Amino acid sequence: MSRSRSDVKSGCYYAPESYASLSERLVAMLIDGVVFISLFVIVTFTVDSLPLPSAPNPEEGLLLQILIILFTLAAAGWLYFIELARSRSGTIGLRAMKIRVVNLKGEKPGRLQMLSRLWNGPLHELLRVPLEPEKNTIGDKLCGLYVIKRDAAPAGYGPIVHDYCSMFGSMHWYISEVKH
Repeated sequence: MSRSRSDVKSGCYYAPESYASLSERLVAMLIDGVVFISLFVIVTFTVDSLPLPSAPNPEEGLLLQILIILFTLAAAGWLYFIELARSRSGTIGLRAMKIRVVNLKGEKPGRLQMLSRLWNGPLHELLRVPLEPEKNTIGDKLCGLYVIKRDAAPAGYGPIVHDYCSMFGSMHWYISEVKH
């Protein structure tokens, strides 16, 4: 039975060659890391050279500088790793590797999904689900995401099923995937 995209409980899947490889994902992550570290250095030197209001205690001026740096980097991190990464154009690393991130319906992922993906950190890129045609990582499975080639088109549609995953008897995760 074929399902249409308009069906709320249906999602799409892709041909096995449409999913990004581990090397493509890692290189994209490395490029994005270099971009963000470069931004960190630029922001730090810029804030350090700004004339700040004089404070009676020099430690207060340093605290103000640190707060400005942290706020600027948090805002830049949100814009780069969440807003830009979920857009059709993607981050510099995603564009360079010609890959993109989509949700289980093949659409732009939600902000919460991207925040969860970012929260999982770089380690999630190395924790792969063995023998899975989607070449998905555990982190992306938990977030309900695929990392696919930029020009990939859905190979078909199927129901989105939800399941629980347990590890070590105490850690339980809620996983969603498209059955085909």
